[in-house]
Amino acid sequence: MDLLGSLKALCAVAEHGSLTRGSVALGVTQSILSRQIAALETHVGAKLLHRTGRGVAPTELGLRILPQAAQLLRGLDDLVAEMAGERSGPSGTVELAMVPSVRPLAVQVFKSLQEAYPRIKLRTREAYSGQVEEWIANGKVDIGLFNRYSSAPVKNAEAVLRAPLVVLGLRETAKEAPTVAFRKLDGVPLAMATKPNALVTMLEATAKRCKISLDIAFESTSDTIIRAAVGNGALFTIVPLHVAFRDYGPERYAWSQIVEPGLVQHTWLATTSAHPIDAAARVVQRLLVELASSAAQHGAQVPSSRR
Repeated sequence: MDLLGSLKALCAVAEHGSLTRGSVALGVTQSILSRQIAALETHVGAKLLHRTGRGVAPTELGLRILPQAAQLLRGLDDLVAEMAGERSGPSGTVELAMVPSVRPLAVQVFKSLQEAYPRIKLRTREAYSGQVEEWIANGKVDIGLFNRYSSAPVKNAEAVLRAPLVVLGLRETAKEAPTVAFRKLDGVPLAMATKPNALVTMLEATAKRCKISLDIAFESTSDTIIRAAVGNGALFTIVPLHVAFRDYGPERYAWSQIVEPGLVQHTWLATTSAHPIDAAARVVQRLLVELASSAAQHGAQVPSSRR
């Protein structure tokens, strides 16, 4: 028995009050409609419709099951509409986490979604790399962007940006030069992120190898507070070159690229393996990779594997 067809037939006849009008509404012959209803009545072992002087009407049992049948059919229609919508454009909420250095990507992705994928909603979080990687691992976010300071491949992640690190400070206190050897940072008062932090860990390890002492005079979990500290005192900080241009600006600040050794920040994109990502998350992942090149201004570079 075609249960779905029989339920449609029952609802159509009950709504229109006759087999003739019900068959017209469904676009089938009256004989087919009659057979569908008869099959349903046989299946349940009771009459669902009875004839009246004006046509047909539901029996007591028919009246009881009609609301549920109608609800079931509406739910099926909604499901079909949803599947059709998926074909025309993915939908859903995508959880995205990113480090502060690439925060402009969130707005750019949102704008692209509004234009091409209005059914996708974006929910973002900002944190330093360790937290972002933790969220990716435990499935709290679908996609994450985090930094590493080694060119070694990261398992299940894609490199999207690389940028040299610079030391910067106010123009009136900083010596402007294209480059500065890392050993020259010995004793320079720095404002940096609070540990644990991947950048600070790398800098301290490099200082140990170079046999110098880093003076981290000011720590904060907020890059906004760090920027304010550098802008209001005789402090310096170390950031990727594109962040120096974006957040500090050459009008007020001077910076030098760190060399001997040269230090590079690599930004990676990864999706969670804690749960399958859906079509909406795959769209956001693709957009992030495409839009990362827009951050490759003022010193950031797209890795050669993606060019």
